[in-house]
Order: sequence, then structure tokens, then C-alpha cells
Amino acid sequence: MRPTRAQIGGPVLTAAVLILFVVLDATIVRIQNPAPIFLIAVTFAGYTGGLRPALASALLAIVFSVYYFSVPGKLFGYSQADEARLVAIVIGTVTIAVMSGVLRERLVRAERRSARERLERERNAERQLVSDSETRLRATVDVALDALVSMGADGRITEWNQSAEQMFGWPRDSAIGQEMASTILPERYREAHRAGLRRYLETGHGRVIGRRIEIEALHRDGHELPIELAISVIQTSSGLGFTAFLRDISARRRLEAAQAAALVEVQHVLRLRDEFLAAAAHDLKTPLTALKGQLQLIRRRLGDAAAPAVAHSLDEADRASQRMADLVNELLDLARVQSGQTIPLEREEVDLVALVRAVAESAARQAPRHEISVDAKTPSLVGRWDPRRIERALTNLVSNAVKYSPSGGGVVLTTDREQAGEQAWAVIAVRDRGIGIPAADLPQLFTRFRRGSNVKGVDGTGIGLEATRRSIELHGGTIKVDSEEGAGTTMTVRLPLNGDGSG
Repeated sequence: MRPTRAQIGGPVLTAAVLILFVVLDATIVRIQNPAPIFLIAVTFAGYTGGLRPALASALLAIVFSVYYFSVPGKLFGYSQADEARLVAIVIGTVTIAVMSGVLRERLVRAERRSARERLERERNAERQLVSDSETRLRATVDVALDALVSMGADGRITEWNQSAEQMFGWPRDSAIGQEMASTILPERYREAHRAGLRRYLETGHGRVIGRRIEIEALHRDGHELPIELAISVIQTSSGLGFTAFLRDISARRRLEAAQAAALVEVQHVLRLRDEFLAAAAHDLKTPLTALKGQLQLIRRRLGDAAAPAVAHSLDEADRASQRMADLVNELLDLARVQSGQTIPLEREEVDLVALVRAVAESAARQAPRHEISVDAKTPSLVGRWDPRRIERALTNLVSNAVKYSPSGGGVVLTTDREQAGEQAWAVIAVRDRGIGIPAADLPQLFTRFRRGSNVKGVDGTGIGLEATRRSIELHGGTIKVDSEEGAGTTMTVRLPLNGDGSG
């Protein structure tokens, strides 16, 4: 074994001390008793190098002492005092060499043993940490709600948690080591799986890696179950591996199937409803037409002889029948829209200002306790529209304004003209100071059968505003609502003015 620097250092130091003695003895002064210096050198050699360097240093000191104390000219001739010194040096250096060397070697062995014990403790701690981590990982994997399946580059299963046991029916001990393709994949997918694995090992690219996909898996008893899986690649010291989290989506598929069946049923019910609405509206038009005809016949027969009260009753009946006719027409329009039909517009040249005034006058007759006024910013607004549909839409808006205003409350209809680039617009606003509309209800206000949550106790069907919106949009226009609960509502209609008329 090659000696270390510490083992060489002690004897070298002793030799240097001896050379120094020789030089001093020959030039300056003779040292009568070099024993303390020898003992220090031997002690240093033993403490730094161990027993062998200490004994080597002691031997050097003894040999030098034999020479140093001998009488000149007489080999091995000594005085009695020098003999005593020589014996003391021999005994002292050997004793010190043995003691320091043994002590040093014991210390070194103790240090090495302590280092080994410390290293062993660290290794045990690392092994315990790894064991604890593996235990925690195993516990986490086993209690995971999703099945966890891992496989190596050879396609064989390396990990299989409790959820995988429950999902596929294979115990962990039976699944580990089996080819994954033949264990949980139906026959029709196996070759594609093997080809995909080979392709990934060759190119590093996989079509399903890092994606969430849905596929059918195979239970141990042979039945198939739909699963959702996500695959990730893991590079470990033992090589390449693949880990997949799998979730049984049978319940979700059943729910989706049930929802699809329910949707079909709902669509069927809605179709029946729309067919009923169309049939009911069509059938109601016949008695309404007969009723209006009878009212006109009674008017003609009575003529000017009709008492004021009778004439007023006839007017009320006529207005009620017209309102009923408007509702029937709205139902017919809704039924046409639901069935995919196009609602035809009978356009003709119309002065919108005059039409608004007529709607306001009609509403004022039906609601004499409300003040209904028209603020026309321009004397006329002429365009090509379907007058009956526009009138019905405005009548709905004014009727709602009256309905949701307190007794005697004012309703103002404003007409104006706006220019936006090359397009001119007719603008009609219906403003009331009634109960207003809650902010939460505004987004759904123009949805069929939806009404404000604060209109309890006020009659209404919830179809008027949707019919109004559709009618306005059929003309290429828009309708907007601004409302504050408790402060009133403003409905603003914008209709395009085209080249067929002038504003």
C-alpha cells in the first residue's frame, strides 16, 4: 500500500532534526541532551502517521544517538553518563512511538468507524425516506378515484392500482407483467396500440400522448365499458415508461343518452305545442271574423238611433275583438317561426308619425285615466313597412307602458330621425314612469313567456314583447330597453328608412 503524506512527514521531520543537530554540533554548540527534541519529533510522527512512522522516527533517533554519544575514535565507546542518556533515549523514543502510534491508529479507527456509522445512518435515512415516499405514493395511487395503469417500453403492465382492479376485474398481482393490450383493450384496438407503441419508441411522437380521449376498454369478464383516458410518458433510471389515468364514463354515457332522449321528447312536445298553437289560432280566426261582422251589422242596423251607452258598448266590443285578433295573429307568427316558415311582410308606403299618432289615440280611448301624448321631432317619417305589423308592435309597447304605470301616469311616444353614415333611421321611443323592470330580468325580457319578476297581479301572457321584437327585426330594425325599477321604462325602436320613401 502506498504510504500517505502524513506517514512520510513524521520520519522526514525527524531526519531534518537530526541533520540540524549535526550542523549545530559541527559549527556552533554541542547539545548535551537532545532527547526532548527526539521525543517531540517521534510524538509528531506517531500522531500524524501512526505506529510505523513513529517507530521509523524512533529508529532514526536511536541510530543517531548511538553515533552522537559515542566517544570519538572508539566505536560504541561511551561514558557512563552518555550510556544513561542513550538508554533513556532508546526507552523513551520507543515508548513514545508505541504510545503515539497506537493512540493515532485508535483515533483513526474511531474516526473511520464514526464516519461509517454516520454514512450508514444517512443511507438508512435515505432508504427510509424513499420507503416513506413509496408508501405515500402507493397509498395515494391506491385511493385515487381514477384507475392508474403503467406499462414499460415492452408494453407490459408495471403498475395497477385498486381503482384499476375494481374497473377491470383483474387483481394487481395477476395484472402486473401482463401485456396491457391483451389485458384491457378489445381485440379491434390491440394491433393499433402495438403499432403506436413501436412508432413512439422509434420517433418519439405519439398521437394519443398528452391528450384526453374516449375509447372502449375490456373487462376481465369480457364486457366492454366506455372510458376516458390520458397518457403521459415518464423517463426513469430503469428506462422509458407510460402512465395512463382511466375513468369509467358509463354513467356519463347513460346520462347523455337520457338527455338526448329527453331532448327528442321535448322537441316532440314543442312541435305538438306549436302545431296546437297554429291550429288554435287558425280556428279562432273564424269565430272572431264572424263576431266582428256581427258587430258591424248591429252598428248599421242601429245607425244614429243607438243610445250612447249602446254605442259605447259596441265600441268596447269592437276594440276587444280587434285585440283578440291581434293576439291570434301573434300566435300564428310564433307558430310559423317555430316551424321554420318565413313570415311574409306586406310592405307599403307608411308615414310612421301618423301611425304613431293613431296608436296613441287608440290607446288613449282605451285608457282614459292615463295621459298619452306624442312628441314628434319631425312632421313625417315615410318608409315602406308592413303597417299592420308595425301598428301591432307599437300597440304592444304602449299597452305595456299603460299596464305597468300607476293610474293617471303619463306615457310619451317620441318620433325622430337619425342619420348613421349613409343609412337613415326612424326612431320611436315609448317612455313611461311606471314600476320599471328589475336589472336581473332585462337580459331575458324579449324571451317568450318571460315577464318581469315584479309584475305579479298584472295580467299578461309573456309573448307580446317577443312578437314585437320579431316584427321589428323582420323589418331590419332593432329594439332596446332602458329601465330602472321603480322609476320607469323606455322602449326604443329603430327602423331603417329606405329609398322607397323620404323622411
